[in-house]
Amino acid sequence: MNQEKQGLQKLFVIASLVAILAGGLGLRLLGSGWPPLHPDEHKLTKWVKRTSIQAFVTDQVYPNGFFVMFRPIQWLAVGRLDKPPTPGAASPATDNLDRRLLLLGRAFNAWLGAAAAFLAFLMARAIFKSSGPGLAAAWAVAFHPFFVEHCHYLETDAAMVFTLFLGLLAWTVYLSGRRRWAIAAAALLSGFAAGTKFTSLLLLPLAFLPLIHGIEPKGRGRPWAWTIAGLAAFAAGFAVSNIGLVAETEWFFDRLAADSAGTFGESREVVGAAFGRPMALFMHKLRWLGKYLAAWGFVPLLAWAAGMTLWFRTGRARHFTAVALGFPALFAVFLLFKAPWVRMQETFNLLPAFAMAAAALLSAALALMRSGALFRRALGWAGAILLILAGLTMLRASARRAELFAWQDSRFAAGEWLKLHMNTDRALGLEAYTKAQYLPGTPVPNTVHLGRAEDHMGPGGRIGQSDYVLRNETFPDRGRFDPFTGRHYMPFEERRMAFLRAFRPLRHWSPCPPEDEASFAFVNPELTLYGRAPAPIPTLCVATPLPRPIIITAKPLLFSPIGHSLGAAWAAPLTSKGATAAIGGPMDHPGPVYAVIFTENEPANVKITGRGGGALVQVAQWSAVAVELKRGAFRGRWAPFESIHARTVSGSRHEKGRTYLTLAFTPDEALWLTHWLGSRMKALEFMDQSGLNADFVNGGTNGRRGMARLRATDHGFRRSARQAHAEIEAALQASPESIVINGIDGRTFEDFSRINGVLATNAFSLAPGPDGAAYMCRTGFPALMPPGNWPVRLELRASPPAGAPPDGGRAQLSIAGPGGAVAWQGPAPASGEWQAVVFTWASKSHAPFELLLSAPVPMEIECRQAEVSWPLRGQLENARTLIEESPAPREGGGLLNACIPHPI
Repeated sequence: MNQEKQGLQKLFVIASLVAILAGGLGLRLLGSGWPPLHPDEHKLTKWVKRTSIQAFVTDQVYPNGFFVMFRPIQWLAVGRLDKPPTPGAASPATDNLDRRLLLLGRAFNAWLGAAAAFLAFLMARAIFKSSGPGLAAAWAVAFHPFFVEHCHYLETDAAMVFTLFLGLLAWTVYLSGRRRWAIAAAALLSGFAAGTKFTSLLLLPLAFLPLIHGIEPKGRGRPWAWTIAGLAAFAAGFAVSNIGLVAETEWFFDRLAADSAGTFGESREVVGAAFGRPMALFMHKLRWLGKYLAAWGFVPLLAWAAGMTLWFRTGRARHFTAVALGFPALFAVFLLFKAPWVRMQETFNLLPAFAMAAAALLSAALALMRSGALFRRALGWAGAILLILAGLTMLRASARRAELFAWQDSRFAAGEWLKLHMNTDRALGLEAYTKAQYLPGTPVPNTVHLGRAEDHMGPGGRIGQSDYVLRNETFPDRGRFDPFTGRHYMPFEERRMAFLRAFRPLRHWSPCPPEDEASFAFVNPELTLYGRAPAPIPTLCVATPLPRPIIITAKPLLFSPIGHSLGAAWAAPLTSKGATAAIGGPMDHPGPVYAVIFTENEPANVKITGRGGGALVQVAQWSAVAVELKRGAFRGRWAPFESIHARTVSGSRHEKGRTYLTLAFTPDEALWLTHWLGSRMKALEFMDQSGLNADFVNGGTNGRRGMARLRATDHGFRRSARQAHAEIEAALQASPESIVINGIDGRTFEDFSRINGVLATNAFSLAPGPDGAAYMCRTGFPALMPPGNWPVRLELRASPPAGAPPDGGRAQLSIAGPGGAVAWQGPAPASGEWQAVVFTWASKSHAPFELLLSAPVPMEIECRQAEVSWPLRGQLENARTLIEESPAPREGGGLLNACIPHPI
């Protein structure tokens, strides 16, 4: 029975360890294919390529241990490389190789991170002679949130942690049995670790352990001799990882001195104006170290403190203090009193102490739980519960950071949105880390590079060249904070406030801030688009959602309440595989969110979940349904984004994406969307279900008070159809500059009321049509246009076939819109010449944006600068029409007629 119990315990330990390592590896691999936006990865990729054909990095003295470890993997995966490409002569094949090396390096780091957790397990098990503490140590390393994040980068930090634990494990083995061979092995591995990250040179004092603890009891070796052997092995390990020390000794030390001077010279930039004052650099580093540790979470820090206390009360653990805590303690002293800065990755050197503290806490808790005294058992359970809570906190934080990589980066989301919507006659100021600068393409052609926007305020500053500014809200402001107060230096604060007075936020892209928001990640930064604040002139405020085009995209959608009404709306097609919409922004959105599901020519059954709830809704063809998603009291979630999932279920007769999902943040917006996309009756049903119009539903013809308007309620319904109608009528009599529409001034509203590049392709051929009498081609953009008249501008160039008539007899070219109605007709452009074409795309109901080009002869057509817009006045007219008239004529009358006794 005892053997059977031991077997079950061993099986449990193995299964738990595999689960921990697999979970940590999975989080590290999640989203590891994210775009190459980390500024250091390109330098590392270049060095990886070079060190495959040369022994060491020659650009500077850089720790080469990572490249030595990675070289066999590189040879096996992509083969030995030829000479590095000539600068500026990179080919597509080379670019593809760079991409493969980058992804391979990230995957290598992910495995190193999981392997480091396994080494922590072995180290804690050797110290405490139990697998339970080993599992606690493995968990602390596998799910450390910052370590999980940095394993997504092609950097050397994962290799640093792995080699650090490898060296410490070897010294632990030596202390466990004082075997002579372990001294040389541990010193050799420690030297290699020092060559992987120079800060690991602080492992060198461990080579003197034989003088303190001796060697194996029956051995005849002299401790001082083995200490010398250990020092030699340490030097050999360092030389193996940095062969430049041997091959180019003079160059190595000369360049090391120069590079070190540059690195330590950055302290002046980091501290700023306080540099040189007593304790300024120390206070700066102490403050940032505290921020990074606090970002781990209060409960894990409490567990760490408890584990450290129990460590020194455990006799066996104290025997290993020099190994488990010596290096972290020395590094903490170096970090605070010698290092030029404190960065997130520097805290990884404290991981051995953190892991061993977790092991000590669990070891003590298990010992107390086996005690006969009730009070001691209670203490044991309290310690175990504290450790479990700390582990769950770390798991949640690491999952949130890992999922940042699985979403479209905010720089791409912002760039795509700006490229589609921004008036290219306007200038966009770009701050640092706002542009996907290492990939082809820019958000808009007319850009101004600012670095930090407030640095360019004042007369003659570059901010004057920018109409709009894309700002990175999480960019670390090095040198701008007083290390003694933690606040901006006054000149920086004054400039920052001047910028916020001159500009105001228009739109936002980001996840909701993670709980460790003091830290800076190189993925998904918080970006805000700012526009110039309008002059304080009398304005007319209109607070009614307006009909606008809906762009259909299969990408996961990110919605933010800030600037939600600017530009086009966005929707995702639904199939049985589902679609995801997420809510982001600089703050948690506390109120309800309304999922609006609409269909085209076929009905659908849709299952929607999110915010702790869900619903199964039936949507008829050419209809829309709004579902209120109200968050419960519990607001915790694992992901940085609050996601909403929707999919079609059995009963739907299609799988072709003819059902769509979009989000609204207010009940009036959900009402108008339901009305515009579906019908008046569905809008009234939404009011009924939401309790927004109970008097009207139950009052009949005698309920005049309820019939008069949609009453204001606790749900936030602010106005009636009559009030909206009156606001729109007044706005139609005013100029756009004097109107504020849904919190956005009219000039800004019109700058983004467009879709640039609205054709799926810029070159196409006219092919014979079905009747053979004409040649035609259909093109368009994945967007649904609401009822109304929409201006379209584009430039065409035609290439008629050989033998076509001269320019004087050019063939007629026609462009048709919805239903085949001709929108523009005229002679085809002269061969090789660009011709501007302007026409109106008109529709009486929601329809996909499509154009039909036709001509009596075949020809090649090229298009550029295609744009469909919705000027404010035209959009107001469309909204008035939709309020007065239903998009479905069979229902008779619009929403206005349903909400007042007599139609207008």
